[in-house]
Amino acid sequence: MVEATNYAEAGISKLGLGCSRVGSILTKGGDPPQALLLAAYEAGVRFFDTADIYGQGDSERVIGGTVARRKDVRICTKVGMRFPLKMRILMPLKEPLKRLVAASPALASKVRAARGDTLPTCFEPAYLRRAIERSLKRLGVDHVDMLMLHGSTAEEIRQGDALDALGCFAREGKFRVLGVSCEDLHTAEVALGNPKVRAIQIPFVYGDTRARDIAARAKAANIEVIARQILSGSGVTTASDPETRCDALARVFRSVIGCPDVAFALLGTTSRSHFFEAVAALNATEPSVEGR
Repeated sequence: MVEATNYAEAGISKLGLGCSRVGSILTKGGDPPQALLLAAYEAGVRFFDTADIYGQGDSERVIGGTVARRKDVRICTKVGMRFPLKMRILMPLKEPLKRLVAASPALASKVRAARGDTLPTCFEPAYLRRAIERSLKRLGVDHVDMLMLHGSTAEEIRQGDALDALGCFAREGKFRVLGVSCEDLHTAEVALGNPKVRAIQIPFVYGDTRARDIAARAKAANIEVIARQILSGSGVTTASDPETRCDALARVFRSVIGCPDVAFALLGTTSRSHFFEAVAALNATEPSVEGR
């Protein structure tokens, strides 16, 4: 629970860095990703969220080269989604493609549109084992704190086969907490019914009371809630001036980080300036009544 006398410290401890765009082919210029991760760590962030597909594996590699082996850091990665064959064939050409995308707005637009496509999944035990082992190798560790099933439907969670397979890997010591990254709130409700699930990642769109209800039910069942998409619906991304953005960020932090049922709230960015803007807003935020 967030105490009013120590809100900034409690807030930064609940702020996680979402690393879905770290190492992405669409990232051009700007801050080196290593600098962003180290800045987040130095500011007090201790939860880093990634997946085997983020940045075509480079998100995990960057995390592995910067913060993954620090004892006070929690790493959450995800497995289950995979790239279609065409994208896997192009992966060795990532660096020249990245330069072409940076030079061509039209090509960047096409890549951005393709990124929004639903990716295929594979939950066969043999594939999941290979995916986990590759993730651990990229991260440079022998286990992670949290592993999540990525992209599963509510029915696949209800059947439980993929979660059963991941449970076997937990017993081998490859991770500590088993979770599900839910594409929607209905899937999250189904995940709450599986006793193996100890963490869920859910969309936490600003003002969505359904997400708060699910978070409360999860907390009551000792299931950690990781909130993502926390800026959606808040006005932060459309704000035209810094003061308006700061006010919008403060509303988000009061609502999400101030929610005692949320374990971590993910801020997704590849920019140190955007990160520090968020930290400044967090430090200036007073807790709301709902967060006390």
